[in-house]
Amino acid sequence: MRIAIGVLVATTASVHADWALNDAKDWVSLSAHARIVGGVTSGDFEELAAHAHDPNQDVVLQGLEVGANLRLNDHIQGFATVNVFQNFEDELDAEWEEGFLKLVELPGGFELRGGRYLNRFGGQNSKHLHSWDFVDANLVTANFLGDEGLVTEGEKLHGFGMVP
Repeated sequence: MRIAIGVLVATTASVHADWALNDAKDWVSLSAHARIVGGVTSGDFEELAAHAHDPNQDVVLQGLEVGANLRLNDHIQGFATVNVFQNFEDELDAEWEEGFLKLVELPGGFELRGGRYLNRFGGQNSKHLHSWDFVDANLVTANFLGDEGLVTEGEKLHGFGMVP
């Protein structure tokens, strides 16, 4: 059995911009979050990385997340985010994390979401990299939900406050 001992440190910088489109209810919010990780270990970074967003080198751009929130009116909202990161080959790569529209406050307390989204499952799956409490994904997320976590491409209808 081999034991890896190491130290990882992360720094995150964020920028946000908001503005109204037509009136005080309609708005667009843009954001960018950069997360750079540096560290040393006695193990191999590639073997220690259990999740696609775990650090894979001694100094790495773990993620540059660019996102947009959209609210067109009381019922139509949207969200999109892309993550740019350094892969195992030391090249920049990018992926869509989420991109969906949702209809909210529908009759009966329902909400309809469609597109690509992180499922609200467990404590970490729905969190983007910049909001992680630690540098690595937790082991439950990495081992049970896979490299990218639990992602759905489709639609979801759920209700709030429904009487059983």
